[in-house]
Amino acid sequence: MNQLTAILKQHTPMIHFQHNESGATLRASEVKPLLDKFILTKLGNGDIREGRLYAKKNNWLIDNEKNYALNYKLSISLQKKVD
Repeated sequence: MNQLTAILKQHTPMIHFQHNESGATLRASEVKPLLDKFILTKLGNGDIREGRLYAKKNNWLIDNEKNYALNYKLSISLQKKVD
C-alpha cells in the first residue's frame, strides 16, 4: 500500500474548539470529505462530475453505487507540540 505523508501548518484558529481546550485537533472525519471533493475536482480538471466518473471507472471509490468517497484512509497525528 502506498503512503503519502504531508506536513500541515495551521494558519487559522480552529473556531469550533475553545482556545484553552486541551487536545483540540483536526479530525480526519472532517477533513476527508473535503479532501475527496478537492481530489475529484482535480481529477475532472475542474469538473467534479468528470472526476467522479474517472474515479468510478478506475474502482477508486469505496462503493461505486452509493457514494463518492475515495477508497483511502486518513489519519492525523501531532508531530510536535507547540506552546
